[in-house]
Amino acid sequence: MGYTHIFGLKNFYSDLEFTKYLREVRNEFLAISQYFYSKFSKALWVPESKTVNKLIVLEKAKKIGFNVPSTYLVSEKSNLIELLEKHEKLITKASGDIWPIQTEQSLLTFLTKRITLKELEVIGDVFFPSLIQEEIEKEYEVRIFYFFGELYSMAILSQNDPTTEVDFRNYNHSKLSRMVPYQMDSKTSTLIVLLMNDLGLNTGSIDLIYKNGRYYF
Repeated sequence: MGYTHIFGLKNFYSDLEFTKYLREVRNEFLAISQYFYSKFSKALWVPESKTVNKLIVLEKAKKIGFNVPSTYLVSEKSNLIELLEKHEKLITKASGDIWPIQTEQSLLTFLTKRITLKELEVIGDVFFPSLIQEEIEKEYEVRIFYFFGELYSMAILSQNDPTTEVDFRNYNHSKLSRMVPYQMDSKTSTLIVLLMNDLGLNTGSIDLIYKNGRYYF
């Protein structure tokens, strides 16, 4: 199976070999990027050149006062079955920022997915540690762009489309979700500013879910 023209080279690898190759290329790019950033360490970066860990951010958000869905790291099917019995619905998402993987046949993306009994039928008894969360059925989503203490928000009405009800980034290109300007309440706005200051970030995007008068991080 061929994968063509990565940095001008034509390579022929199996899927597993290609994945390893891609990981090494990213590590090489990271090393070069880190060196570049070090040469301008005293400059003002927008956004800040910092690595943000999703798991750490979730813990910080909960500590600051956000509502955070029950969150687990799971690597065994038996534990996953127990969680499905405990919670009405579960979702899984990437623990980090993973780039999509493009092959000649398809594009592999890492969006938020709902876990059902169908998935349990095909996964092994033991699998790679995965981020699992209780699913909050949203009334709508809110995306907030934070820029030096200022908040610019919009509501994303994605809940009524089966394609986007779990993750609005799974775009329905034939009927895009409606997006409208949105005014955050003062309490939630304060929490966002506190979180971004705690993370040491001057800009970034935050996604919240709204349900029954509460925002969930």
